[in-house]
Amino acid sequence: MQQVGPRVGMRLIHMTHTKHRGSDTYHYYRLRTAWVDRPPEGVRTGSLRCATCGDMVGFRARSRARAKARRLLWRALGLIATASLAVTIMITARMISSVSGGASPGLSCPPLSRWSH
Repeated sequence: MQQVGPRVGMRLIHMTHTKHRGSDTYHYYRLRTAWVDRPPEGVRTGSLRCATCGDMVGFRARSRARAKARRLLWRALGLIATASLAVTIMITARMISSVSGGASPGLSCPPLSRWSH
């Protein structure tokens, strides 16, 4: 698990060029990481100059406390979504088993007396 540190690394991705070979097209990219200091409190917004193209790129950096709270919120939402999915699956399985009398509908066989006539 990655630690929430005093600096934020932002990935800047640029397509540098394209090559055509026959019917195939290849796109080439350059990745750069721009580092920004986190503010002591709240949120800091600003702009950085991209080292690849020279354009200004906007950013938003949160304080360590806010970044940790946001991470905790996303984890809690993921846990709630997983639990909801598990409950839905269990309810659906119980509904299916109650309709079929406890056996799976695809696996139940008719009584042998039906086949003997």
